[in-house]
This record gives sequence, C-alpha cells and structure tokens, in this order.
Amino acid sequence: MQPWKLFKALACESRIKILEKLLSGNQLCVTDLSKVLGKEKSTISRHLRYLKRVGLIEISKKDKILCLKVKKKDKIKKLLELAKRW
Repeated sequence: MQPWKLFKALACESRIKILEKLLSGNQLCVTDLSKVLGKEKSTISRHLRYLKRVGLIEISKKDKILCLKVKKKDKIKKLLELAKRW
C-alpha cells in the first residue's frame, strides 16, 4: 500500500472510530456501528467500503449479516496508538 493511501484513509475521524471499535474485539455490524457512532448506516457503509478498498478491513457476508475484520490488526493498533501520543 502506498503511504498516502493509508494516511488519507486515516485522515477521517469517522474511519478512525470505526477501526477503533473493530479493534476493541467486539463483533459489530453496520447497524451497531451506526448506533455507536451516531451516523447513518449509509455513511458507515461508505466508510467501510473505503477502508476495504485501501486494504485496512475485510468484509464478508454470512447470511444477510456483514462480518467486519481489521486486516494487519497489530500494525493498525500500533499506528493509532502512535498517532494518539503525537
């Protein structure tokens, strides 16, 4: 991944919050994220598509439920921790 794509993905507060919620270990769906973050489901879905496109998350479908998983979990966690200390 090109660094600018990563930083562009992380330049949005909502996308960072989505990653943090997914990193917390709880299994969440779009509806859960929508409630927790106070955003419309369509907005959450748009952010999820972007995170998937740049390779930060995986989205799979079981029945009618989307399963969300952070890729490179340890690296993303470290990067977010570093950014908070900056």
